[in-house]
Amino acid sequence: METELKNVLPFWYFLSEKDRQLVVKSLEQLLFQKGAKVYHVKKEDAGLKILISGRIRVFLSTSDGNEITLYRIENKNLNIWSVFSMMSDGQIDINMEAEEDSVVYWVPETICKKLSDECSAVSEFIWQVGMKHLQAVISVVQNLAFTKSSKRLADSLIAHSRWNQSEVLFITHEELANDIGTAREVVSRLLKKFEKLGFVSLSRGKIDILDFDGLKKI
Repeated sequence: METELKNVLPFWYFLSEKDRQLVVKSLEQLLFQKGAKVYHVKKEDAGLKILISGRIRVFLSTSDGNEITLYRIENKNLNIWSVFSMMSDGQIDINMEAEEDSVVYWVPETICKKLSDECSAVSEFIWQVGMKHLQAVISVVQNLAFTKSSKRLADSLIAHSRWNQSEVLFITHEELANDIGTAREVVSRLLKKFEKLGFVSLSRGKIDILDFDGLKKI
């Protein structure tokens, strides 16, 4: 466990031995099966999340049931949730869902705050990662405002192919709609258009990508 922390936390060598042991003792290992909600963000969920294996989708959920993917966390990526844990006002919720069987290390916010107050390397790291995730959210908002749905869908198909290392995607239209922040009917209509153009082949619960260059040019 300590070796894994040393490999993924750039501030590890700036901590005293006492603080290193504090992190190790306070750390909790969380296991999530594919499809499980990692958590519904609350104040008590704040802290440092370290994804050791798997992939996690971070998304917004509104009271009317709509979703939009903010970003994904992949192996050895880190997630500082202290900032976003206080954003929910009951109308917009930030959630996380395991897209693969995942292992997450969690360091509680109280420990992170103590380390941040005592070590500038920790506070700088938290700020940098927090800004990285904030920029990801801003990018999603910009895409929704200025990028047409067909382009967002094409990019999503290409991304899913890369994550799964396959040209065959076992994914529903609803899942793609949640990914790009639009209605399922819109996705279905666009996929049929892509099929007519020869970019994809459609069957129930499955999409075969036939022309990556065509999708990239959309």
